[in-house]
Amino acid sequence: MDDNKLYDIDDENEEEVEIEISKFQKIINFLDAKKWIFFIIILLILFIAFAVDAFLKRDQNDVHILYTGYQFIDDENITELKEACGYISNDYNGDDILMVDFLSMIVDKKMDFEGNYTYDPTMITRFNTELNTSSSIIFIVENSYYDVLRSSGLLLPISNIINDVPEGAIDETGILFGTLDISIQEGFNNLSPDSIICIRRPAAENEIKYISEKQYEHNLDFFKKLIEYKIDK
Repeated sequence: MDDNKLYDIDDENEEEVEIEISKFQKIINFLDAKKWIFFIIILLILFIAFAVDAFLKRDQNDVHILYTGYQFIDDENITELKEACGYISNDYNGDDILMVDFLSMIVDKKMDFEGNYTYDPTMITRFNTELNTSSSIIFIVENSYYDVLRSSGLLLPISNIINDVPEGAIDETGILFGTLDISIQEGFNNLSPDSIICIRRPAAENEIKYISEKQYEHNLDFFKKLIEYKIDK
């Protein structure tokens, strides 16, 4: 009698274990069948987290510079330039560090069969996208990209910033970078002297504002320091 009870208990335990294993196997099978969905969800979460982090860090930047040129600018060059910016100006937002958002776009220029220079239309499209979606305020750009800025009507006249327009001014909004003392300062000397330096005008009331008015004033002040910078000779 007692043996039968023991046998019955063991048999019940085995059935419970089998049921648990069956449930566990169903979960495993479900996860295996849906693994690509979970993988995509994880990627989306990581992408959103990265985008939010990048946006928050971007908002902490004091100065926003967009550079286009033919010569490759590596991370070491960019670090040198950011350090040089710290020598030119103090911090603006109160965190004791001059944070510089420096975006470098390396462009390509080729010659066609007739000897005329042609530009990569894909890069021009990306440049236009940056103008519409980023917070870049100060531009140090190659001629053709300066033409894009000029035609867009986004630039602020130099006379609105300083009283005496530099000799290197090519028109009312752009200055030949190589004519400024800042162009030979370590960090900035990695940028092409044939570039043109200019600044975005303040956003109008009916335009989308990508940075605050205070941030714009910080960039405007820094731009003024760049073009007025003097090296002791």
